[in-house]
Amino acid sequence: MLICFDIDGTLMRDTEDTPAIFTEALRPLLGFDPSAGDEEHGVTDLKEIRDLFTWNGLTESEANGRLPEAIEALGETTERHAAEIRAGRVLCPGAEAAVEKLAAESAALCLLTGNTRRRATVKLGDLPLARSLRVGGPGGYGESSVHRADLVALAWEECGAGEDEDMVLVGDTPADVAAAKLNGVGSVAVCTGAFGEGDLGAADVVLPDLAHPGAVESILGAARPFRL
Repeated sequence: MLICFDIDGTLMRDTEDTPAIFTEALRPLLGFDPSAGDEEHGVTDLKEIRDLFTWNGLTESEANGRLPEAIEALGETTERHAAEIRAGRVLCPGAEAAVEKLAAESAALCLLTGNTRRRATVKLGDLPLARSLRVGGPGGYGESSVHRADLVALAWEECGAGEDEDMVLVGDTPADVAAAKLNGVGSVAVCTGAFGEGDLGAADVVLPDLAHPGAVESILGAARPFRL
């Protein structure tokens, strides 16, 4: 069984000043501070950068051509701010205990997150749960696609999951739930981010948080076989 966790709003509160980080990273590439459109929850960093580029005047072709250097700049900028990001970090209720209990069940764990590997490592890499989640290692990360649903197959492949192995995504946004549904795998939504039970009702299981009694059992029970 493979259990994939989102980060922001699922394992930790989203306390990072994300717009400021993106602005600092992209300013040298654009020559000015980028303005942003409406906030989207659950998108990958790659999509967020591409949208910022096109919102600020680049064609889609120009934006796509500059994505590799933008991802590199975003990683470097996030690492420069690692101390303040970690100082302001607040884990969601039950996150550490749930991860460790699931790992003890011999389930394989990983991240499936809109964050890039470098940003995920800054946010979680120094915590005890990082080892169980293999932070920065195999998983689905936000530099790999503009479509979150694509990260499911990538995580499955990187983790060396077997054919028809059960898989479940744990996240806090409708985008997490949709990614699971599009791939036919299980979905568990937690109401510790920006969305409530009514927004997340399409998930197989909706929990108030990972501290909720039976949360671990609910995650294990929601898993469904992933088929390419």
